[in-house]
Amino acid sequence: MSLAAVILAGGASSRLGEPKALATIGGATVLARMLAAIAEGLTPSKVPALVVTGAHHGPISAFLSTYGEEVAVVENRDWASGRTSSVQAAAREREGLDLLLWPADVPLVSPRVLRAIEERWQALQCPATGWLAPLVEAAGRRGEGTPPSRYGHPIVIGRELVARVSALSPTEPLRSLRPAADPLAGVRVDEPAVLDDLDTPEDLARLRARWTRFQE
Repeated sequence: MSLAAVILAGGASSRLGEPKALATIGGATVLARMLAAIAEGLTPSKVPALVVTGAHHGPISAFLSTYGEEVAVVENRDWASGRTSSVQAAAREREGLDLLLWPADVPLVSPRVLRAIEERWQALQCPATGWLAPLVEAAGRRGEGTPPSRYGHPIVIGRELVARVSALSPTEPLRSLRPAADPLAGVRVDEPAVLDDLDTPEDLARLRARWTRFQE
């Protein structure tokens, strides 16, 4: 079973001062880079990548109009309630499918990492109540030489958990699904970008600098 990719781009981006999805890094918008990574990194799905909009539906949907049927768009009019409301909008559009949920806040994840996530999900036999996240080793060591690790984005949630999302309050975090879910699985990656949030102009400058260094 292939993953249905979902880009979560519903927030107001108030601290950044512009829609995160349309901010530019290395001459391309965040959204264009994410869609290109999905196309390169994931096995083609029976459904197109889905972008969930919200506060900036107008400009984002206008930008996506050039993609035609390659990309689907759904507007979350309840975006102010929080990210879970955007996941609920995606769940209604992608019922019965395993979802890869990728927030526009974490834009520079590479196709290689997306491929690793998908391969790990397949190795787990696509568990209906499973969820999976990339796991990156943080700097430093703790206890007996064991490196600390952190989970990042994007995450995968199984189809039965997707069905349960609608029962949550829009203000509840996805971790509220834990009682119904398998233990969180991880796939180790060596890419700090899975942890790298885009929230402020300073974050955008840092991500642009990282992209430039990566290209050198």
